[in-house]
Amino acid sequence: MLADIASLKVRPSVVTSEKDGAPIAIITGNITTPDIGTVTKQINRTLNNSQLPKGIHVDFGGIPEQVRQLIASAAFLPALSPSSSCS
Repeated sequence: MLADIASLKVRPSVVTSEKDGAPIAIITGNITTPDIGTVTKQINRTLNNSQLPKGIHVDFGGIPEQVRQLIASAAFLPALSPSSSCS
């Protein structure tokens, strides 16, 4: 459960944010352990086991998103690098 790894402090907002014309909620958090990957996996596992209302989806930003982009970029590097064999 998320309560096992996080505490929640709700601060109501009077400002409605939008992205592409749809309302969004921005949820921020501070990870206090150097093991960001484990925390991200636990959050994903909790979200995957939750029944989100129709039309609701979750996007990550910050360091977890940067790590995901780095891994995706690294997967293409071998295809882009010149061949190491010489004739």
